[in-house]
Amino acid sequence: MSFPTTGHDPRARDHWVFANVVIGRDGSTTINGRSKGLSSVHDRALFHRIRESADALLIGGSSARIEPYAKTPKPLFILSRQPALPEKIAMNDSAQLLHLDLPAAISHLRIMGFSKILMEAGATLLLTALRYQELDGLYITRTPFSPNENLLDLEVLETLLTEQGFIELEREEKAGEIFSFFARQKY
Repeated sequence: MSFPTTGHDPRARDHWVFANVVIGRDGSTTINGRSKGLSSVHDRALFHRIRESADALLIGGSSARIEPYAKTPKPLFILSRQPALPEKIAMNDSAQLLHLDLPAAISHLRIMGFSKILMEAGATLLLTALRYQELDGLYITRTPFSPNENLLDLEVLETLLTEQGFIELEREEKAGEIFSFFARQKY
């Protein structure tokens, strides 16, 4: 992906919706069913810094079933059609299940007083957020791995980012990984 690298930075605003995703060279979002296999020490440190800037976390039902969310530093909201939280997340006192579509969920979180919402996104939630034009910013870590698992269509991702006026504000390359922050410039 190649994008301009100047523009307005939404991280300075009092309210935003960002997503964070790690993807392999082939668009994979997991190895052996979890995103952690794609993630390096540097990526995990960045992941935790991004989380600290948010006041609520939003994930999809698939992430809730496969990722370790039994404990989170911020309130956790899960978009799912399932009738109950997965057992391991039910132990998280801050977790709440939302049976809403994505725009309604974000509106609900805003009404609850959350102004900085971070989606820890898999392929489905990320593309849904982009299709609904709900994102102000997107953190992407691209790794050299190609496990061919839970693929994110990279052409669709690039098309949606371009159509919605996202530009790359930050880019760092380290140990074969590329860390980028994209911001939407059309409001």
